[in-house]
Amino acid sequence: MQPKHIATALILLALIGTANAATYTVSPDGSGADFSLSEAQSYANENPSEQITFLLATGNYGGVTFDDPVSRNSWDSGITYKADTGQSPAFSSINLSRASPGHVYLKLDGITV
Repeated sequence: MQPKHIATALILLALIGTANAATYTVSPDGSGADFSLSEAQSYANENPSEQITFLLATGNYGGVTFDDPVSRNSWDSGITYKADTGQSPAFSSINLSRASPGHVYLKLDGITV
């Protein structure tokens, strides 16, 4: 294989690996964003093979429960809830309950609890 073709193949493989990644915005009540937090959780459960990052706006989201989130196979299909740049989201508490078997790949980043 020519070097040019190898580079093209590597770029295509990199793009294929990120094809299912998505980023959405979240606000406490959903205004000015793609979702409210409860809508984001529902979306994540309805799309178990999609790697999703939810960027949270400033605000108090109250007590947050991740109630039996859909199983994911790896971090490649994991869910990240992350403070958007310059934002300060807060949860008053976090509860994760898991009634069914499986793995939950959930990451919280930059959120005050």
